[in-house]
Amino acid sequence: MRDKPPITNWIKMKQNLQEKYLPQSNRNKLLDQWNNLRQGNKSINEYITQFNDYMMRCAIRENEAMTLRRFYKGLKDDFRREVVFQSVSTLDQAYTLVKDYKLVTKNQWKNRQDSYSIPIRSQFRSSDSLLGAPPHRPNPSNSQLYKKHKGK
Repeated sequence: MRDKPPITNWIKMKQNLQEKYLPQSNRNKLLDQWNNLRQGNKSINEYITQFNDYMMRCAIRENEAMTLRRFYKGLKDDFRREVVFQSVSTLDQAYTLVKDYKLVTKNQWKNRQDSYSIPIRSQFRSSDSLLGAPPHRPNPSNSQLYKKHKGK
C-alpha cells in the first residue's frame, strides 16, 4: 500500500479521478462547449437536459446567479425575455418557467388554430351560416303571380 491514507470522501475521490484521467484540455473544451451552448432548434426539454449534462460534467462550483445567466444566455429570445421579465432568481424556477411558458404558448397557438379553422365544404350547410339559410326563391314557372301575368 502507498504512503497516502485512503480516500473516504466521495467529492475528494471524484476530484482525484478527474485529475488523473481527465486532462485539463478536455475540461477546458467541455467548459467552452457549455459556454457556447444554444437552444437553437432543440426543444426546451432537450436544451435543459443538455445544459444539466454540461453542468454536471464540468463540475464548476459557481454562484447560482452565474449559472442562471449561463442558462438563459442560450435560450431562444422569447424564453429569455420571459425569464428576465419574471425576475427568476434560481435555476429551478427558470426550468419551471420555460417549461410552463412552452405549454401555455403551445396551447394558445393550438386554440388560435382551432378558432380559425375553415370548415370543409362538404361539412358546411347554409343553415350554419351566421346569416342563416338563404331566402327561398320561388320557381317562376310555379309562381301564381307569374301565371297571372303570363296569360295577359
